Amino acid sequence: MLWVTPGPDEQLVKWIRCSIYGELAEKAMAALHKGELVKVSGTVTFRTWIRQDGTSVDDVELRASGFDKEEPSGLTEIPKAAA
Repeated sequence: MLWVTPGPDEQLVKWIRCSIYGELAEKAMAALHKGELVKVSGTVTFRTWIRQDGTSVDDVELRASGFDKEEPSGLTEIPKAAA
């Protein structure tokens, strides 16, 4: 999962599912560790689906085509994923 903030003045955090496959996934496993900041590029897909209880869910997924490690800049804490 990735988290995205819209800007330095915003407090909103949006979690986005990120998929990575093949050779790129192997490179990511070797290079990245839990909690590190990463810049990811790829293709974004949007999907709306209906839960069994009838509520609508908007889903966003990023299929990664590349990544780079990022240096923290003023970030004090990485938000925890919702349970």
